[in-house]
Amino acid sequence: MNYFPLSKENNCELNDANKDMEPAAMKWSQGGYYFDSVRGYTVKGGESYIPGIHRCVNRCCNQNPCLNGGVCQEICDNHSPRFNCTCSYKYTGKRCGQTTHPRNCKDIANNGAAESRKYDIFDSANKRFSVYCDLQSEPGFVWALIQSLSIANKAMYKDKGFGTDLPLSYNKNEPDWNSYRLSLSHMQSLSNHATHMRVTCNLPADGLQFTDYARAVLAGHDIFGD
Repeated sequence: MNYFPLSKENNCELNDANKDMEPAAMKWSQGGYYFDSVRGYTVKGGESYIPGIHRCVNRCCNQNPCLNGGVCQEICDNHSPRFNCTCSYKYTGKRCGQTTHPRNCKDIANNGAAESRKYDIFDSANKRFSVYCDLQSEPGFVWALIQSLSIANKAMYKDKGFGTDLPLSYNKNEPDWNSYRLSLSHMQSLSNHATHMRVTCNLPADGLQFTDYARAVLAGHDIFGD
């Protein structure tokens, strides 16, 4: 536990970790004290618990902390987490809260990402491709960049709607905001998991400006049609 006598609450904080499991989190700080309460495990009859021989029961799995159908196993070891989650192939992480094959930028954000940049996601065939995810410009929304162009390059896109396969500069480490477009198959893969489409002007330089902004619901619209 941590005890902070100088804090406003003047209370104790019980930790689910110890200095062996999370050494960086247990570093001393001004006004704080660390107390390591070592648990002892016994079996019926008073014998000492022996890992690998006796069945561990510490009640950590009573309410199943594992998410998305993960299977919880209790661990009676003072130097490790007190439970382990075995996840299905679709999920990963300590509590099975992360998607193994993110399909869109929302999955990327749910996996803990917070920076706007390129990330790897997967199509319906679990083939990897890169997409620029905007995770910061608009609270409540995350966006995948499918196209960007400058006025100087508008002729390249004339009469080439999103139904035309015209991949441009999408395989670079950073998007070319003057001329960028995902392939048709990758745009379609993203649209299968999308709810809205957004159009902005000069986003990388000026940020999100609602004077030049349009947002539409995708339901009932075929952006890849003629």
